[in-house]
Amino acid sequence: MARAAALRPLLREHAGRGETERVVPARVVDALGEAGVFRLLTPRRYGGLETDLRTLTEVSETLGAADGSSAWTGMIIAVTNWLACLFPDKAQEEVFGADPDARVTGVAAPTGTAEKAPGGWRLSGRWSYNSGFPYATWAAVGALLKDDGAVVDQALVLIPAGDLAVEDAWHMAGMKGTAGNTLTAQDVFVPEHRVLSLPATAEGARVRSHTEETLYGSTFGPMLLLCLVGPFLGLGRAALDTVREAAAVKPLSFTTHSRQADSVGVQIQVAQAALKLETARLHTYDAVDAVDRAAPSGPLDYPARAHIRAQAGYAAQQALGAIEILPAERARLVRLRRHAPAPAHLARRRCRGPARGPGPGRRPGGVRQVTPGRRRACEPHGLTGPSRAAAPPEPFPLLRRMAAWLPPRDDVPPRPTGGPHLRSGCCPRSRNSCGMA
Repeated sequence: MARAAALRPLLREHAGRGETERVVPARVVDALGEAGVFRLLTPRRYGGLETDLRTLTEVSETLGAADGSSAWTGMIIAVTNWLACLFPDKAQEEVFGADPDARVTGVAAPTGTAEKAPGGWRLSGRWSYNSGFPYATWAAVGALLKDDGAVVDQALVLIPAGDLAVEDAWHMAGMKGTAGNTLTAQDVFVPEHRVLSLPATAEGARVRSHTEETLYGSTFGPMLLLCLVGPFLGLGRAALDTVREAAAVKPLSFTTHSRQADSVGVQIQVAQAALKLETARLHTYDAVDAVDRAAPSGPLDYPARAHIRAQAGYAAQQALGAIEILPAERARLVRLRRHAPAPAHLARRRCRGPARGPGPGRRPGGVRQVTPGRRRACEPHGLTGPSRAAAPPEPFPLLRRMAAWLPPRDDVPPRPTGGPHLRSGCCPRSRNSCGMA
């Protein structure tokens, strides 16, 4: 934990670069490796730390308070290294024997297929959202095993990173540094010892010989679910700390408060967010400790697994809810959603798709008007077409934002839908206009 905390200044320093380059900087990855983050769940016999799920969660929460992308990448590699240690000893030796600092990433979703072949399987498929792969040496990907065209099992397959191709598909509003691109494989041979049955593993079957290493007896499903919550907790804590620091020195607009911290309303919002984060942590670590306690004795029963799944989902909801309560962070979320880049097919539809007649945002000729915001979203795809005149500045932007938070009123007569003073669709609570003219 001390080494993870010492990394936070470095992570903060390079967080912006990771978002710009859409990959965690190499210097940060090297520092994570030197601190032992990737080896948290690797066996001691291979030079790992062989800790437990609680330690992984605490470390990823600490890192997440500095940079979400770095925390997520470190967590993914650490837990996928744990997955690799569930394979037969021969596969473990191939991964960690020659390289104790091996980094495994992967996608467990069975979006690939493997056909039976002499001595193993022929693997093909596509696996989306594979975080951290630019620095991986191996990948563990999900596949359906087929024999004579019939599915016989669902498996996790270990494959060297060099045998996979990468499709650049990770274009998101945030967490860009995780580099969650798509992996592809075409007819790659995988030997039998690098294929692990997921249904059997989930029910507690073990094919490894080192049974004294109780960490690898942790219940499969809860382990892979709870590991994801740590970065959420860290991001929530970072948002809360940011707002609290700003509230001590920043005035509250349109009031007499010289500090936001003097406002009862801000105090209530910060308190509510803090309690939501505390609730999230209590549920998370209660579930994490249950998984760690059960590791030596075998997998948890179904009621316990269901309870842990509920706790993990509720904890994530509470962390997100805390961020949405905080005033500054809520405004940041709105900006992210407004300026998030659209995928090419959606941008094309939004910018130049055929119109079915006159309507909001369309010119009488059926061509949609390209506003400056829409132009910014479409320019990366070359979809803006001929230059158009910029839209006039929006009148009363603050009032429009305030109106968006008010409940709809039935006693207000409908406004006229024409005229330059109305902005179609600007208010989510009104069909035709914001009604602020």
